[in-house]
Amino acid sequence: MQLVPPFHYQVSWQPRNWRPGDHPAAVNGEGGSFRGERLLTDASQARFLSVRASIRDPFRRLWARENQQRATLDVFVVIDVSRSMRVQGEGGCCLAAGDLLASAALSAYRSGDRIGVVCASGRIDHHLSAAPSRRLPPVFAIADRIRALPQESRREPGLDSVDAMLDVWRRLPMRRSLVLVLSDYHAPIGTWTKILETVRHHQVVPVVMQDRNPAPALPKWGLVHLDDAESGRSRTLLMRPSLQRRLTAEVERRQADLDLMFEDLGLRPCRLRRPFDPAQLTAYFHSVGARRSAGTTPESPRAEEPSREADGLRETRDRRTRPAPPGQ
Repeated sequence: MQLVPPFHYQVSWQPRNWRPGDHPAAVNGEGGSFRGERLLTDASQARFLSVRASIRDPFRRLWARENQQRATLDVFVVIDVSRSMRVQGEGGCCLAAGDLLASAALSAYRSGDRIGVVCASGRIDHHLSAAPSRRLPPVFAIADRIRALPQESRREPGLDSVDAMLDVWRRLPMRRSLVLVLSDYHAPIGTWTKILETVRHHQVVPVVMQDRNPAPALPKWGLVHLDDAESGRSRTLLMRPSLQRRLTAEVERRQADLDLMFEDLGLRPCRLRRPFDPAQLTAYFHSVGARRSAGTTPESPRAEEPSREADGLRETRDRRTRPAPPGQ
């Protein structure tokens, strides 16, 4: 078992839960911060009688104090274990995914929350899934198994898609939770749009596994042997400057399409560079909280008006897909 330092997270809503925890709840209780005072006839418990407010009332009404309860919530880590995630590249996606799961488990335990995990590709892997719980050993065991996914397992059937993630919502509780969706997002954009739409009820954080150099270093001339990480197919190409520019432009277009998809869904992705560093997630949640406090984050999951950045991405995509005029 490899221990990874925890990270700090926060949510954008107030959970409706009576279990005492670390998050401001939407219900009143005995602990937490002072919220205000209300008439004793509307209060839930008479033992919170406010003598000072009752004396000040000119109508001689009785008032009671209200405190904001602090509650717990559920944290889910949804991990893509398809073939492309099992490639032993820079730092290893599976190694980083196991470290993130172990770090999330410690973070949830520190806040009094429950941690759950679901791993899926073409099917949901029941050996790499666990219901939300406060127990850490089962989650740490799953994290170790994710780190140890062998290179030979890439040849197993059912690893060439992430279609089973369309059923992940069935394993999540109906009560709103914090859901981290970890993947390299190499599957088709339409598939990921449907997957993220199914879990829109929760606070979703897309965690994008990203290399330091997204575009491959390709020579201008020569024979190049390329492997498709998602399908497992191989192909040999005669590399030339025009093909090199085309492949580089395709990588950039893919990144623009991903950004546009997240923008349309009202989601702000966390681009995680390998090896895993918990400080990256802490900085992400702090920046999201700062944007929310400044009023720059839309309250609804889908922004009502697209931003200039989204307009630029759409314009770039339309320009790339628009056919060239005759004679050019």
